[in-house]
Amino acid sequence: MLAVSDPVQPGERAVVFVLLPDDVAVHALWVDPPTAAAFGEKPERLDVLTAAETFDVVQVLRPSLRIVVHNLSDEPCVYRAQVGLLPNRSKLEHELGNIVDDAWRTAHDAAKKAG
Repeated sequence: MLAVSDPVQPGERAVVFVLLPDDVAVHALWVDPPTAAAFGEKPERLDVLTAAETFDVVQVLRPSLRIVVHNLSDEPCVYRAQVGLLPNRSKLEHELGNIVDDAWRTAHDAAKKAG
């Protein structure tokens, strides 16, 4: 998922919101070289917001990633970064458990009918 800001003036800070899909976890943030040169290697702040927290700030009911950046260069620059996402592990474990339970019940019922 790509995070992109509007042009940020020299010396100014900007807040970039990335709306996230449901049931994912933010894994990493990769900044391209021109962005790193203008804004530094790391953002000033990085927050994962719940849907309710995002709604309070931008009136959109989705989980999000809030990235606060500071333009350290002498020219207006656009912040660009790739956001690495992973599936929500607890939801995957729950779904896998349901698949196993269903398969076990089906096999058990078939064996009961046959025997």
